[in-house]
Amino acid sequence: MVDFEKITHKCWFYLVLIIWFKFWHRIIHFRQVKVVGQDNLRISGAKIISPNHPNSFIDDISVLTTNGQNTVIVGHAGLFKNRLITRFLIFFRLLPAFRREDGLNNVCKNHESFAHAVYAMDRGFSLLIFPEARHTGLNSLLPLRKGAVRIAFQYAQKHGFKEPVYLVPTMLYYTDFFRPRARILIKYGKPINVLDYIELYQKMPSRAIALVRDELESRLRAQVVDIDRGPDYQAVNFARNLLDGKVSEILGKPLKDVENKYEVDKYIVSQMNRLNEALPGQYQSLVRKIESYRIKLQHSRVPDELVEKDVGFWRLTARTLGGFIILPLYLVLLVNFSLPYLLSGFIAAFFPDNQDKASVRFVAPMVFVPLWVVYEVYFFWKKVNVLIIKVLYIIFWPILYAVFLDSGAWLGQTYRLWKVYLHGERFKLLKILRNQIIQQFSQLLHRESEEKIFVDC
Repeated sequence: MVDFEKITHKCWFYLVLIIWFKFWHRIIHFRQVKVVGQDNLRISGAKIISPNHPNSFIDDISVLTTNGQNTVIVGHAGLFKNRLITRFLIFFRLLPAFRREDGLNNVCKNHESFAHAVYAMDRGFSLLIFPEARHTGLNSLLPLRKGAVRIAFQYAQKHGFKEPVYLVPTMLYYTDFFRPRARILIKYGKPINVLDYIELYQKMPSRAIALVRDELESRLRAQVVDIDRGPDYQAVNFARNLLDGKVSEILGKPLKDVENKYEVDKYIVSQMNRLNEALPGQYQSLVRKIESYRIKLQHSRVPDELVEKDVGFWRLTARTLGGFIILPLYLVLLVNFSLPYLLSGFIAAFFPDNQDKASVRFVAPMVFVPLWVVYEVYFFWKKVNVLIIKVLYIIFWPILYAVFLDSGAWLGQTYRLWKVYLHGERFKLLKILRNQIIQQFSQLLHRESEEKIFVDC
């Protein structure tokens, strides 16, 4: 019998790991991490943090390392495969939750899991529950499940409906789901006080649970970049990066800040939705052009931001000379970190899901790289008797690893810029199509003042 009550026991090793996770998350893996709305977590009372779930367990780590709370995660019961894995997950403060897909017999086991969740909340822990119940890999919100709301009412009922309990809608936004050194925005929204629904809950529990679930979904949907998962999803999702430069100028929001990028994305999706409703013919024309450009770009294996750049021969030559200066450093770092880097990629290849692959590429280097550094210093550097060199390497290796990732990306970008330059005619046609799309979108935005079709986000 597994003792889930151990989940709330204090453990110094767990606290050290969380500090390490936070460092890796903020400094190494992501180029920019921005947290908004932390004041919404400083309210007095029990809290259930309820984010969207676009990625895999990077989402868990993103919330754990930014919420400033002692947190227990309620996760998919399928992870708890045997006693050994279960003990490992309990160490990381995970509780199982069963879904309808797991069978009705298993769903009944949620009574025990929810009781343990309430037990954790009684001891001052916040809960982290992803109400979509699975990660999507999309900039889109799935219909929410009721588990988080049921736990909230169960906690309130245990305390005679006198202790406040809040559901905190939380938005996770990534500029890129898969590549390291991307940017992330975590936004903690205005909490929902479950006690506001107690009168209805005492008369009609199912109705109250559904109402709170709908309110949570409404608030989450208002926060996330929510693209309809219909046939136009790929085109609209691609338009976020295709049109962001123009919209950034219109809104006066520089894209260097991830929150500005998020607001620009929401604006683009909102306008595309309104265009679809008001002018479906012109919308479909725009979507066809976007999809044509996206597919052609995919075949060329060059990202849109490089087609956008207008880099002349001399400027590109100067960049290449800079690349020759960076190349020796990159090659040294590549040799140095190749084993843990390749090992992380090898493990990720066993996961069919792209979001799981991205999460493995986050977690695996966080474990393998420091172990490799210790191994290097202890075994390979025996002949280096200068202690200060060893100490400096141990201190600064995380920065060197970040430089390794950034320099590799920079050199790869330089190679692709040469590809664009040397195949000028082909990419010139792509750039013409790109400009036509932006011009058509801009003309439709201009109608906002004339026909009152569009509204701001």
